[in-house]
Amino acid sequence: MLIRTEQPADALAVERLYLAAFGPGQFAKAASLLRAGNTPVGDACRVAEDGDGALIGACRIWPLVSEGGPCVLLGPIAVEAARRKDGVGEQLARACLAACDRLGVACVVLVGDLAYFGKFGFAVVPGGTLSLPAPADPARLLWRVASEAQLPSGLLRAAGGRLRA
Repeated sequence: MLIRTEQPADALAVERLYLAAFGPGQFAKAASLLRAGNTPVGDACRVAEDGDGALIGACRIWPLVSEGGPCVLLGPIAVEAARRKDGVGEQLARACLAACDRLGVACVVLVGDLAYFGKFGFAVVPGGTLSLPAPADPARLLWRVASEAQLPSGLLRAAGGRLRA
């Protein structure tokens, strides 16, 4: 398996992975509103290829803005059903987070399970610190803070363009 930077030519295969993994219900989730009309941070998005070059997983990073400053959204992470027990999702998350670190991203947020994402350094966002554009379980709003100098706060919104470090 190879983890590499997502390329524009991968877009259709990545969307197919997301649809297979999450179905059309993915568009009703709070995090999807942060991706709608937004442009992924291309330098931080990763895909996984099998030995034959077929995409078997993907993870994207999305630029966000808030009252307290910029951050990025991790996800979704999608892996082909037959490969979900192979650690592909974990490798994708680690590769995306390493790319965020290289880009100097101060804070990465996501909506997910702390039991899984805690191993990557994520913690529950303190109550009242951040809000999403739609209801979500506050215990699932997580962040990984690299620098407290520019922590996001208030309503998270899509940045609609490239990350500006």
